[in-house]
Amino acid sequence: MSSIKLAIVAGVAASLLALPAAAKTRNEYLAEVEEACASSPESCGAILEATLAEMVEVETDLGALATFTAKIVERATEAAVAAGGSVASVASVAKAATAATGSIKAAAEAKGVFGVKAKADVAAAKSVAVAAKAATKAAEATGASAASVSAAVAEVATSAASNMGAAAAKSMESVVAAAASGTVEVETVAAAAESAASATEATVAPAAPSAPEPTTPASP
Repeated sequence: MSSIKLAIVAGVAASLLALPAAAKTRNEYLAEVEEACASSPESCGAILEATLAEMVEVETDLGALATFTAKIVERATEAAVAAGGSVASVASVAKAATAATGSIKAAAEAKGVFGVKAKADVAAAKSVAVAAKAATKAAEATGASAASVSAAVAEVATSAASNMGAAAAKSMESVVAAAASGTVEVETVAAAAESAASATEATVAPAAPSAPEPTTPASP
């Protein structure tokens, strides 16, 4: 091959290497997190925190990312619990997700993107509900006490509230109250978390369109 052709080939190769790597899809991030959490359940919170931080930086649709956060925290938590994760590891995953919702809000505000805050609040509330259910399963598998579940859920709910708007944060009060009551009925705590998530989601659901008012035909 002539020196000119070699130079051209080398130049093309250098250009290709200089191109940025193709952006990962949300599902690719999800698969990576699931695999990592299954391999190291006690590190799952840190893994999710790092992943979501990266996603906030590269994501172009922050509203979609806020919604996706509820999905990735659920799948990450399931992977961690299935691999023998503790109540503490479940709580760390949920806290990573609720902290990420705060980062998503901040990024949206900085970019002047509207409609993200409410979606982020819903994701945070759902993360608390996920933690409440998963912590119960983790306790059953590891022999942890009901008190440890309640304490973990209260900690997650408090963390979520700190990143929520006032109305959504108020929905977390019932979760913290149930957890702080000292009840051994962890189902009560889980039910409170579910109700809070539903209440938060209801506040951002689009209103049903109103029926058009009948019009009076004009007189001839």
